[in-house]
Amino acid sequence: MLVGGNGPTVIDLVLSFGDAWFPNWAPGTLERIPELRSRAADAGRDVRVYVMGALADAHVLEGCREAGVARAVHWLPSANRSRVERALEDFEDAFADINGE
Repeated sequence: MLVGGNGPTVIDLVLSFGDAWFPNWAPGTLERIPELRSRAADAGRDVRVYVMGALADAHVLEGCREAGVARAVHWLPSANRSRVERALEDFEDAFADINGE
């Protein structure tokens, strides 16, 4: 079960009911992952983290990678083809930046 949210008790909820934490990306989200991992390890559990709404920004994506985020989901605009393609290119460029391409 994926448990979303960024509220103050979300880690308790994830550990009680979830197999993974699936928060919306927001400043401060990644800083909560070590607490989740520590508490999950104390409970003998491995809890994955997926992030919804990751920005097309190399710094954000590298932070997700370093924090051990299993998946970073990026929203695409509901728009014409050229805007959607540009959004995909921006996301691709951010990955290229962190991978040295």
